[in-house]
Amino acid sequence: MMARKILFKAAKRIERLGWKQGAYGTEDGPCCIAGATIHVARELENHECGMAARRRLEAHLGLALFGLPAWNDTPGRTQAEVIAALRGAAEELHDAS
Repeated sequence: MMARKILFKAAKRIERLGWKQGAYGTEDGPCCIAGATIHVARELENHECGMAARRRLEAHLGLALFGLPAWNDTPGRTQAEVIAALRGAAEELHDAS
């Protein structure tokens, strides 16, 4: 499932390049949780699955549509929490299939 792959790759991307708050980030540097999914979907040339991955992530976190930036930017949020959220949402996709 492509959305699952995007979520796992987004987690790896943040581990490798870093995480940030307050901005989506660049293609070759730190980025936020939403930015990571966008950049990975763009790399894989699959925008539609990128949106599916973001919706899965929002559902996993109990967020409203487009709630990822606010969740990412919550004071005290950590890179470890962001990576865990991405992996948790990906695992839910695996469990559902």
